[in-house]
Amino acid sequence: MDLSKEEIIAINKTLGGNLVANGSIEFALHAGKGRSLYWRIALLWRAILVDHPFTDINKRTTFNATILTLNRSGIKTTDEMKERIVKEILKISKEGTISVKNIERRVRYAVEGN
Repeated sequence: MDLSKEEIIAINKTLGGNLVANGSIEFALHAGKGRSLYWRIALLWRAILVDHPFTDINKRTTFNATILTLNRSGIKTTDEMKERIVKEILKISKEGTISVKNIERRVRYAVEGN
């Protein structure tokens, strides 16, 4: 089960951020319906890491939302996987990657390790 917009906003607020605009999050959640898990996560990463809908804590929100989404999908997150997820989040944020296809490839690598 994917996260709701309200859950994503709550994750950010718990970490100390505040919502500025939620249009990107709403779009990502809507556009991901019926798509693969990695595509849905990629849309969410793009919405948060590139569009910065929160005043702060965008990367940590992305990480926590990803872990929760994976766990809800029955994927056990290992420490090694979490490290890869963090590295890919940082790369995408630094590079400003906007291609959802490229982000999906990075999500797949972060989760599967190949």
